Amino acid sequence: MKALGRIVTVAATLAVLFAGTACNKINEICVTSYRIRSIEPKGLRSVDASFDLGIHNPTLQFSLQNNKAVIYHLGTEIGTVVADDITVEARTDAVYPMHGNLTLADGVGIYRILTLYRNFREEDYSLDIDTDIRLKGGAVFKIRKRDIPLTEFVKD
Repeated sequence: MKALGRIVTVAATLAVLFAGTACNKINEICVTSYRIRSIEPKGLRSVDASFDLGIHNPTLQFSLQNNKAVIYHLGTEIGTVVADDITVEARTDAVYPMHGNLTLADGVGIYRILTLYRNFREEDYSLDIDTDIRLKGGAVFKIRKRDIPLTEFVKD
């Protein structure tokens, strides 16, 4: 289950990383840490995860809303992660509590997830990311990124 929690965490992390596309200091916004607090299976079709996300934000305050990521294993859809909205404070280095839920794709069962968990290799996974960035003044930017290798965002 640690691998599933890690993927849920990464999906939320990616939303934070892409939030910088609306800012002048895009290269300076970064995720500095993450820690999985809990992972809880919800039946045979979903997993809930709570985690802490450390974010360095040298720019303006913004909110990440409608956070969603589709997870792929070797090009086959595994499931969809939906993460709660968060507000990232201006010019801070802070840790934000988050919650996400992974719902398995049709045709993907818990046994396949357990097999993937036992043989987990980050390079086998990619993500599609959708998030809305709401600036403090009210402007909203929709961010859509496709086929992002998981290895680009997960740091041990």
